[in-house]
Amino acid sequence: MDTDGILRGTPYLIEQDSDSQRAFLRHRDKSLGLRERATRLETAIRRQAKGVMKPFLRATRTDLVAESNVIEGYFWTKDEVREVILKNAELLDAPTRNLVESVKSDARVYEVLGLYKAHEIAEEWLTSYAPPTAAEVRELHRLILGDTYIAGRYKTGPNEIEGSNLQTAEPMDVGRLMLNLSDWWRAGSEDPVLTATVVHAWLVHIHPFMDGNGRLARVIANLELARNSYPPLVLRAQSDRAEYYAALAESDEGNILPLYKLFVRVMQRQVRLMSSPSYVDDLIEEPESRGVVDFPVLSVVSLT
Repeated sequence: MDTDGILRGTPYLIEQDSDSQRAFLRHRDKSLGLRERATRLETAIRRQAKGVMKPFLRATRTDLVAESNVIEGYFWTKDEVREVILKNAELLDAPTRNLVESVKSDARVYEVLGLYKAHEIAEEWLTSYAPPTAAEVRELHRLILGDTYIAGRYKTGPNEIEGSNLQTAEPMDVGRLMLNLSDWWRAGSEDPVLTATVVHAWLVHIHPFMDGNGRLARVIANLELARNSYPPLVLRAQSDRAEYYAALAESDEGNILPLYKLFVRVMQRQVRLMSSPSYVDDLIEEPESRGVVDFPVLSVVSLT
């Protein structure tokens, strides 16, 4: 199989040795098989969630936000994230500018609300035929970071990544590389999990922003998967973090296979969870009130 052709235009390849090629083909078959199964499950789940769709979608985003923040070192429990979201539902329904203005005095709360809103907006884009442009990706980043001078702005200096020797893109190259990423994404591959893996790794490797790159990469990977009827990619901080970072390090050297294998495996795990008859009830079950931090309710600032 011409794996080089599939990845042409990206910084990545699949090694040509027989073991790597067999592993790639095996995981591609698993990925494409998961799509059909996930589509059937999603139909059944939406039927099961009828009448509770809003709390179901809220619980799905809560899970993604909690795990993504912990991976980045922002320590939130799932119950704490859920409480912030429930208490600030009015803010999340307000225009984005109002949300940013209302929460700019509380950076900790914005760690939840900004990322939650980015997932919500990405879901609204699912009706679009094409993936987002480079400019729209910048808009998502602006939403994730909120009221900071670096939000939505490409970096102007080198990244400093603690504990990593990653050589990210030079600031002068970021605009061109982000357009390259966007162009390839619009063509994509026949396997949406591979496409999600590539755009995720590529954005992290470019590191176009001074902060928020990892969270943004997981949002756009989930956007690609959702566009193609796959379940959410929920990388678990406790069980997946070490392998995730090791696979990202491999991708920095051009080898995309370890990250692809991890993403396929995470998809398999999510499909197994979705197969449970109690999946919807388990996901939207209210947290115990005991031990949950009392986060503030923030009022909406009107900008009209």
